[in-house]
Amino acid sequence: MPAPEPSRWWVIVLALAGGYLTRISFPDPGWSVLAPVGVALLFLALLRDSARWNALVGFVWGLAFFVPLITWAGRPWAWSRGSR
Repeated sequence: MPAPEPSRWWVIVLALAGGYLTRISFPDPGWSVLAPVGVALLFLALLRDSARWNALVGFVWGLAFFVPLITWAGRPWAWSRGSR
């Protein structure tokens, strides 16, 4: 008898956690050992069902990874061409 599939909410939580763990593996704070854990959580989240649902899960993972990573974009000095 196969194990029951996790609920869709649990899958979204896995994707959010995986994306954020992958984000904090980048510089500042730079905990690089968490990158494989974050990608493994994405893999576990993608085991649920259809390709359409998995596209949504990947999008949620990407948002949890990318949005905190681009916090520098709002700083005025981030866009300057050189030191002034």
